[in-house]
Amino acid sequence: MTDSRKDETLAGEAGMTRGELLAELAALRQRNRELEDKFSALVDLVSSVDAVLWQTEIGPRGELRNYVASANAIKRFVGVENEEYTNPESLFKYLHPDDRDKMAAYIGDLYRLLPSVIDFRLCAPDGTIKWVRALGKGRALTAGWVKASGIVLEIEDLQKYERELLRVEKNYRTIFTSFPDPMLMSCEGVIIEVNEALARLAEVANREDFKGRSIFEFIHPDDHQRVRERLRYWRERMTDPENVLPEAFECRCLRANGSPLEVAMVSGLVYLDDRLVILTTLRDITAIKETEQALRRSEELFRAFTEKLQAAVYTYDRDGNIRYVNQFMEELTGYSRDELAAIKIYDLVHPEYRELAVNRARHRLAGDEVPESYDIRILTKDGNTRWVDLNSVKLNLVGEDLVLGSAVDITVRKGFEQSLQE
Repeated sequence: MTDSRKDETLAGEAGMTRGELLAELAALRQRNRELEDKFSALVDLVSSVDAVLWQTEIGPRGELRNYVASANAIKRFVGVENEEYTNPESLFKYLHPDDRDKMAAYIGDLYRLLPSVIDFRLCAPDGTIKWVRALGKGRALTAGWVKASGIVLEIEDLQKYERELLRVEKNYRTIFTSFPDPMLMSCEGVIIEVNEALARLAEVANREDFKGRSIFEFIHPDDHQRVRERLRYWRERMTDPENVLPEAFECRCLRANGSPLEVAMVSGLVYLDDRLVILTTLRDITAIKETEQALRRSEELFRAFTEKLQAAVYTYDRDGNIRYVNQFMEELTGYSRDELAAIKIYDLVHPEYRELAVNRARHRLAGDEVPESYDIRILTKDGNTRWVDLNSVKLNLVGEDLVLGSAVDITVRKGFEQSLQE
């Protein structure tokens, strides 16, 4: 039968004319050529990818068949040609012995149609070990078999980075745990971890007892609202952690036995396990607060006492700056408290006695022995001169050397003495 007769017969069977059949055949040939071109391009792409593309069928007992792996990367992974890595046995032949159970579990997940990821090691014949990551997914076939496919990527550099990250994190945790100042990490008001110093401060035997507990269990109830406001402040700044500076904050906390303590906190944002947390360093300032309170009480008593005296009482520093005056000092000099705070103590001394007053103050602050009491003349705001009997001592107040002085007006007595001499 000639070709034309065959075409007419096929066309007749297909219900088409010979011309329509030829046009259809030409279209099919063109489509076939396009598919061949795409397949060739896909082969070239797969060959250029630095990864292993694989496919296999998995049976109910984890057995493998029709295992195919295609990529030039196989040779770089294990140093063998592609053909040596295209059977099920080769998968376990080059698998690190310690990763066999992990691989079996991975195959089991694929059989159960679970998207799976596994990091494992391949051992080359020359002893080289490479870390790789396999990603795969399965789809059901007939007779209880599953077809699975995926990709294997080299992650040696990633593993090195992760190992270095673990080393750094381990060092960081060691520093955090042993740091002498109390520290804690928290997120959304929940304690993640505390160091040994904080456990001692809170009088808790095991620092693990803090994990998962609310920070408000250890905050004085009167300060709960203030701490909530601080948490809200930090939560708002987590969107831009790079531009957030640590900030100080004081509040009252509670020990395990319920006793209160005053603490100063400095908090900042840090990354822990790829999430932002608040790292807080604490300092026990209970003793400082008690000292400040005692000083305030002493100052209140001092002011209450000196304000009733019929003598001028004042303090000044090394530079002659007036720090405190009582009411009688205002009456004696004619200056108000604000005006006195703006001038030097030596501005009140008569020029004839100014050098004497300055020298004695300097020696007194240096610790030298000088007379505590002597008479000098001072100048009042209105320009008048008055005689005063000065008594001065050195004192240290909160780490600062000051001179505490008193001045009794003896102008009348001096006038009487002068009249007697005349």
